[in-house]
Amino acid sequence: MPTQPTPDELSLQAQVIFRGTVERLQAATMAEVPVTSRTVVVRIDEIIQAPPAMAPFAGQSITVQLAPRERVKVGQQAVFYTNGWLAGKSLAVRSIGHRSISDVPRALAGPAATPAQQLASRDLQNRLSEAELVVTGRVASVQAPAAAVSFGLEVAEGQPGGVQRVNEHDPVWREAIIEVNSVEKGAQEPKQISVLFPASDDVLWHDVPKLEPGHEGVFILHRPAESTAAAEAAGFAIEADRPVYTVADPLDIRPSDQLGHVKQLIQTVS
Repeated sequence: MPTQPTPDELSLQAQVIFRGTVERLQAATMAEVPVTSRTVVVRIDEIIQAPPAMAPFAGQSITVQLAPRERVKVGQQAVFYTNGWLAGKSLAVRSIGHRSISDVPRALAGPAATPAQQLASRDLQNRLSEAELVVTGRVASVQAPAAAVSFGLEVAEGQPGGVQRVNEHDPVWREAIIEVNSVEKGAQEPKQISVLFPASDDVLWHDVPKLEPGHEGVFILHRPAESTAAAEAAGFAIEADRPVYTVADPLDIRPSDQLGHVKQLIQTVS
């Protein structure tokens, strides 16, 4: 028989975690939700982890669609691990599992964490888990490629010689040279690293961090297998002894004063 995921494992998959009491079976709080044997009404007794928009639903009854093998009883109290489904006058979520209250740690991000902080901490934990290198340091310089080549170029059909035109979603790649102060995660201890980032404000790249000279902080870095080849293809002159990394998420650069929290989370994913 497969082992059930632990509360910590479920929390990594769930956006909305709450302690609740089952009120009705085969019922729903929204007309838009088709009532089945898997839809139940649960009162939210306490929101543990969730986006800020969930705050008004504390103390309210919502619809929970249970996972295929999930079973509950009226009056049962549990911690539900869910993801959003429908929102309107009420709320409907899809459950990926629930656990007895006694089996769940009181808090995952510290006793003073709000539900939104809890979710942000979980997301940061995921980025740290996926990162190849985490360092503290300072951006020494930012430069464009020496050659006017772009990842976003397309060949214009029917044009003589295959004339290239810039894709509207061109990332406008730039290379930041970071002087490393300390390595918090990773086997290497480089003095300098190259970090590629999209300088474009296009909708596809708007939220990705933009680096500037003098920028200091904690850098959560990723190294796709093709990053060095892609950098060279874009026209960057990459030195053999300087690894090439990328940042791709707003969480990949943290202020220096968050280093202590980052270190704590690194210990949980190591």
